[in-house]
Amino acid sequence: MSGSFEDGIGLTYQPIVSLIPERPTVLALHPRCSGRLAGESIPAIHGRELIETLLQKAAEERAEAALYLEVSADDLVRKDIEALFDSSRAAQKTRKRLIVEIGAGCSVSKEALADMLDELRWAGIRVSVATECSNASYRLLLETHPDYLRISDYVVRDCARDVNRQAVLEAITHLAWKLGSAVIADGVTSREDLGTLKSLGVDYAEGGHLCAPLPFNEAIRWAEDVHAESTEERPARAKEVP
Repeated sequence: MSGSFEDGIGLTYQPIVSLIPERPTVLALHPRCSGRLAGESIPAIHGRELIETLLQKAAEERAEAALYLEVSADDLVRKDIEALFDSSRAAQKTRKRLIVEIGAGCSVSKEALADMLDELRWAGIRVSVATECSNASYRLLLETHPDYLRISDYVVRDCARDVNRQAVLEAITHLAWKLGSAVIADGVTSREDLGTLKSLGVDYAEGGHLCAPLPFNEAIRWAEDVHAESTEERPARAKEVP
């Protein structure tokens, strides 16, 4: 396994696959560690260690895939943001491939949030937020100018057969286009749903249909293989376009 903590949590990485050829896969570490339910939070005490583990593993493997980590705004402002600014050269390079999803639990002031975002972007770190119907989520959407919008698996699942889900997906995709953000669809479980996401212009997808969570080294190899295949297939696809 790619890493573990004192209470036995094992880290796994879920590939987020680009639906646009030639863009590298992203490796996500949401709060979904072995032994925990989907959506269950990693204990806050491990936030800094989690970031340091990601930076170290990426530097060791010289991975090209971006790394996606979910951290609450409160934790970033209070303590964990320091871990993102390791002075080592390897960490500096890795930061430019790091995507941080700012969780909706945000009680910090507008000024503190703005300062934290300035630091992240100054270091080359990209920002993601989840699209949820809550005041906290809307606040992040309006105040962070996110690089990525993540759509919940609740909306994505069975979207091929549900016109209401398709309408929501289309609206979020259009919103992302207006904001200059890319869209990540979470929880893809079927080929039909994946085809629907592609037709709606969604940028990235993740879920069991594409790949199960993997240890870091296996996830890196899987991502590199997918990226190589998309690059090799591009000339053939280009010839088919009128």
